Amino acid sequence: MAVLAACAAPAGRHDAGDPVTIDDLAPLPPAVNRENARPVVRQCLQRHRRAATDVHRRFAYVFRPEGFVQLLYRPATDGSEPARSGRVFVDYASVSSAAVEVFTDLSALREVVRVTLRGRFREWEGFVTPWRPSPPLGQEPFLRERNTLELDFPSSEAEAARRLAEALRVLKS
Repeated sequence: MAVLAACAAPAGRHDAGDPVTIDDLAPLPPAVNRENARPVVRQCLQRHRRAATDVHRRFAYVFRPEGFVQLLYRPATDGSEPARSGRVFVDYASVSSAAVEVFTDLSALREVVRVTLRGRFREWEGFVTPWRPSPPLGQEPFLRERNTLELDFPSSEAEAARRLAEALRVLKS
């Protein structure tokens, strides 16, 4: 058995992102302003991470002074679809608009609050295997331009979705 174990693939890994902190779990402030906009963005995106992650996809975020990076991991499927990893780099200054809309997701029979960010973002996506992990953050072999980023929040996190859009508008100006 030890011989067979030596032939096994190493455990797959995915980008973990910044860990959730105690401050991320605090209630959202009553109003968004220039001083608290960055922490509000972090809180809202960490809420998105918890609410949108499921067995089909895992979200994580890395926060930087100039913006954030959304990390998305989609595990391999039984239909022989390989695991995929993706990153979207968002600079606050590059967000041209942040809109919020409510709609019904008919596939899940639930109400969803979608935040749509428009602007000039950069994206990397690729297949990952235990022998070919994602490149280190910031060392992607290529980046493509991307014009939109959609973040779906369950209706229970509608306030976080609205505050995220508001905070991004404050940081843009």
